[in-house]
Amino acid sequence: MSADASAQLGGVAVPRTLSGRRCGRLRRGAGLDECVREAAPAPITKLLDCHGPQYIDLALTFGLNSGAERREGGREAARSVDSAPAGAGSYSLWPYRPGHSQGTAMSHVACGIDIGGSGVKGALVALDTGQFVGERVRIQTPRPSTPEAVAQVCRQIIDRLGVGSDVPVGITFPAPIVHGTVRFMANLDKSWEGINVDELMTRLLGRRSYALNDADAAGLAEIAYGAAQGMAGTVIVTTLGTGIGSAVIVDGTLVPNTELGHLEIDGHDAETRASSGQRTLHDMSWKKWAKRLQRYYSHVEMLFSPDLFVVGGGVSKKHEKFLPLLRLRTPIVPAALLNTAGIVGAAWRAFRVG
Repeated sequence: MSADASAQLGGVAVPRTLSGRRCGRLRRGAGLDECVREAAPAPITKLLDCHGPQYIDLALTFGLNSGAERREGGREAARSVDSAPAGAGSYSLWPYRPGHSQGTAMSHVACGIDIGGSGVKGALVALDTGQFVGERVRIQTPRPSTPEAVAQVCRQIIDRLGVGSDVPVGITFPAPIVHGTVRFMANLDKSWEGINVDELMTRLLGRRSYALNDADAAGLAEIAYGAAQGMAGTVIVTTLGTGIGSAVIVDGTLVPNTELGHLEIDGHDAETRASSGQRTLHDMSWKKWAKRLQRYYSHVEMLFSPDLFVVGGGVSKKHEKFLPLLRLRTPIVPAALLNTAGIVGAAWRAFRVG
């Protein structure tokens, strides 16, 4: 099939070089492997794999070059809008798209640091691939976990990594970050409340540093490099762990600090019913837990009508145990980056705003 040829998918003509959003009712059938799996961004084929022969509502974003570039792991590199045919419009998903050269070879590196209640982890990240450069460094979270003590641990990490003074540093935090400031704190010392993390870390680390919520960082990583790479519209990334973290990204733009794990559903804080931690605490079967997840995701779907759910957290490694049990209008897929997402998303964000 030539680069400019069109394929008929469920009665919808999809040009191979189309850039922008094409919505339709697609059905997996004859010619799909040839027409879609060869050409579509990786998230589309993942959605088709998860939903089999069922009709699924997809918002397809094609900006395909002839001879699509392939990344390690089988993911397509981000496509350039410059390759779109005349009249396709100037719609662009991201201000910056990993893997897109923008006229120069990508050699950008940033540092990501993930601050947690038990450990502080950091690594250098190659922004063209989303892969770590060298090893990850982990240091135990100090006790007490005061701002100055945690900042000193972050300093040790960048020193051990050999981070250059011109390399931006992104820092994830287990709390909402509003214009760089911690509004409340549950997992670290209470003295963090009211602290401007951007200013503190920039001063103590001796370089520009940028803080964001840990779930938001994971969401950005999945958009830039993972399960939602190349997706337009509204993407909701949830992390199922002790609680439920969330990130909402609309056409590539993060809506920060959404905290959808704290939605009140049926008189309960959602994460006290549907988190992975609750499944473990109450020794729930996968089927019983899936019923709680069904209630949670159905409610979020009703509120946001998203184009895609991405499910992260450690339990997502066993996604085949519970995701097929959910019945949603919105496609739902497991996260791709798992425990590297926080560091990668923080580094990506620091490079974008630095």
